[in-house]
Amino acid sequence: MVYNMSCEITIGKVKLNHVSAVTIKKSVKALADEAEIILPRNMQEVASKKSLMDFVKEKDEVIIKLGYNGQNSEEFRGYVKKINNSEPLKIVCEDQMYKLRTTLAPSGVYEKIAFKNFLAKVLGGVKFTTAIDLTIDKFIINKGSSVFDVLFSLKKDPYNMYSYFDTKGVLRVGFAYEVHAKDEVKTYEMQKHVTKNDLDYLNVDARNFRVKAVSNYSNGKKNVVYVGEADGVLRTLNFFNLTESDLKNKANAELKRMKFAGYSGKITGFGWPRTQAGTKLNIKDLKYTDRDGTYLIDAVTIRFNNQGFRRENQISSKI
Repeated sequence: MVYNMSCEITIGKVKLNHVSAVTIKKSVKALADEAEIILPRNMQEVASKKSLMDFVKEKDEVIIKLGYNGQNSEEFRGYVKKINNSEPLKIVCEDQMYKLRTTLAPSGVYEKIAFKNFLAKVLGGVKFTTAIDLTIDKFIINKGSSVFDVLFSLKKDPYNMYSYFDTKGVLRVGFAYEVHAKDEVKTYEMQKHVTKNDLDYLNVDARNFRVKAVSNYSNGKKNVVYVGEADGVLRTLNFFNLTESDLKNKANAELKRMKFAGYSGKITGFGWPRTQAGTKLNIKDLKYTDRDGTYLIDAVTIRFNNQGFRRENQISSKI
């Protein structure tokens, strides 16, 4: 069967089924996913024969569907963030976070509030999910702060929480590796689906890490424990109101998660299977079956151009 690349792109009221290139970057560690659409500078809207620049403007809603043989799936939904009126024409887009940049958060001092209730107040009608079960002792939202500003603050110390919109438009908020969807798995067979392999296979002894776990208490004090190799790559975790025993358990669990025999790096496949950031990838190799395993996908870069339709996956922990 011949696979011919196809696309359906909607920008405001303009619909396109041909572009020079599309690049989409998705990551659980970035607050916003981004897309760049490249078009010929002299491209015209078919019905009116006018330049596309007469119809496309900032804040327009953008829907990008990509696929093969007309079987297109939605890969991105967001808004026009910037138009680079050059040769070629570049349209830079951002996902639903774009709206949250200009949505004001309810200002005030939030004290002794459950995190889920805090999110519900801040996000308003935005659908979200989180597995975090803690009480915020004190959080100040200044007047004029946007919802994006609040999520950005949560990404920093002492919270260190990630926030991103999944493919269903639900905002996922959680600590590292808790924001991944638990039930979405795609499979790559090395000899069938992989176009570029930038993976390294490392044994347990080759992974040298040190974990710093910090428990933050409501009285302002902190408790810190270290586990792992003294000269290892440092990873810092922040928690709230944990006993020293629980804190050590969290640190050891993280160290165990980081030290595994398996792959690290990037692996690139075709447009199908449709891997996504925040999901899992099962990697199989007919030559080295002992290396088969399932990994978390932290980031995916989708490229759709004259070189083909590709998905570059950045993997992290082994499940």
